[in-house]
Amino acid sequence: MKKLLIVLLVLNLCPSAYSIAQQTEQIIRFSYDNTGNRILRMLHIEEIKTGDATNQELVQSLPERFSNSKEAVNDIIKVYPNPTQRIVNIEKSVNAKTAFTGYVYDINAKLIEIIEFEDYILEYNMERFEPGTYFLILTDKEHSFHYKIIKQ
Repeated sequence: MKKLLIVLLVLNLCPSAYSIAQQTEQIIRFSYDNTGNRILRMLHIEEIKTGDATNQELVQSLPERFSNSKEAVNDIIKVYPNPTQRIVNIEKSVNAKTAFTGYVYDINAKLIEIIEFEDYILEYNMERFEPGTYFLILTDKEHSFHYKIIKQ
């Protein structure tokens, strides 16, 4: 009984903490190809904001496609060798006229480095990285490509 009273007292003293926890919900869904590789991660964030009379909902969906998805097979970007021990070649096709910006993340989604390249091939040195899984996101004005790179 004492525990229940303490919990009720805390909730009454801190209603904002309780209401903030009740205002957001995140759902993550994954899609896989026939070989078991993840090709799509859909993050669905639903935030419920309370108003005076009614509740308003804000829904945001963020699709992330990986390199073996159908959109990336069109050979605009090639990333090789994978897995690698040192150098990863990032090669864009002759048809890709714009510069790309690359974002390198570790497995914990921590941004490691931002790279910019306009040439048709970039030799990216991963020698200073610890062995593990990294994610490379390449974007230009029209495209966004996501690659998983294994550093040995």
